[in-house]
Amino acid sequence: MATREVLDKLIGSTPNIDYASLPPRVKAAVSFDEWRRHVIDHCIAHGLPWESPARTVCDERQYYESLLAVFRSEKRLYPYHLGEYVCRVLRVTPFAYYCDVLVDTMKEDSAYDVIPNFTAADIASTVGIGRNEYIAIMQQAKSKMLWRVNKGLVRDLLPELPQNVRPRQPWWRVCLVNLGE
Repeated sequence: MATREVLDKLIGSTPNIDYASLPPRVKAAVSFDEWRRHVIDHCIAHGLPWESPARTVCDERQYYESLLAVFRSEKRLYPYHLGEYVCRVLRVTPFAYYCDVLVDTMKEDSAYDVIPNFTAADIASTVGIGRNEYIAIMQQAKSKMLWRVNKGLVRDLLPELPQNVRPRQPWWRVCLVNLGE
């Protein structure tokens, strides 16, 4: 078995494994930095909370910021299952997260189709921007002369607050979070 597969198996089978408790042959093959990087990558790829093996190698805030950055770059669904920490501490709501995903997609000058279907459906229900609205915003942004110089102006064209959001289906779990303002 390759080292990567062995590490994945160890992380998946033992919830609180750390570098000190690794078998000697694995420690000989993997440095602490490689172990740390692999644990974080594995936990983020599987969308695990910080209470997983990630707690043994990094800070909670650093882990969740990395997780959000990876999810955003891959245009994945908002991590609702981690929403309590993400909303309460990082102050990133689904609306803000999806606006950032849209801005990134528009700055890349990509089509709406690069956003995965489930993410696109959640964007439409959370932000109120579907495929047709996305195309209209892109055309409006490109009609301005500064599009080639300043692609940051697309954020101004997105809504500041959720608009005409469809009601949540009964299978959605609602958690109250104190956001302050």
